Amino acid sequence: MAQSISNANTLENGNIIYRVLGILANQVMTDELTIFKYHELLNYACVCRLWMDVLKHPLSQTIIVQSRTKPNERATEEAHQKYQWASNIPFITSSGMCSNAKAMYVVGVQLTMLFYFHETLQNQGFDSGQWTSVESIAFTGSFYYRLYDREYSYEDAVCDYIMDRMPNIAKVEILIDQPIRFVYRLHGELNKRIASSQ
Repeated sequence: MAQSISNANTLENGNIIYRVLGILANQVMTDELTIFKYHELLNYACVCRLWMDVLKHPLSQTIIVQSRTKPNERATEEAHQKYQWASNIPFITSSGMCSNAKAMYVVGVQLTMLFYFHETLQNQGFDSGQWTSVESIAFTGSFYYRLYDREYSYEDAVCDYIMDRMPNIAKVEILIDQPIRFVYRLHGELNKRIASSQ
């Protein structure tokens, strides 16, 4: 197996494998982007050092932050499922590829709350990187729709953190069907701050 990989890596001085991995990365990372799709590509990158060198660029172009549900026996409509977050932030920072990241993709699953999103990013190690190349952030999936007074206080904290850590964001997208008020207000506030900084 190792010999076969070595032979493939040297075809046409490596040009063949560069093209093949490039096509693979483009196919995986341009489909509906999730942390699971990302891990598919990461598995290929782990085959050998050359494949990692080729794939670490597409693996670090988009920051993915996705919630995962943790089933809770007491969960009801009033007390939604608890969830945990998964992200490629640790991979990007440990690879020294923060400057390669151009976009952030936030994927909500099973009514994810965004009130504490700045703390979620901190817990993923976001503070250890410089994210000045990130130009856009998109929200997709399912987010929590209840409205509480505390929502208003967290909106500023989330916006402040995003604008401080990613100062060159120029585009905010909402790719969800349901009108989640917090996400839309976050979208509006971020757009106001972007306009005032230009």
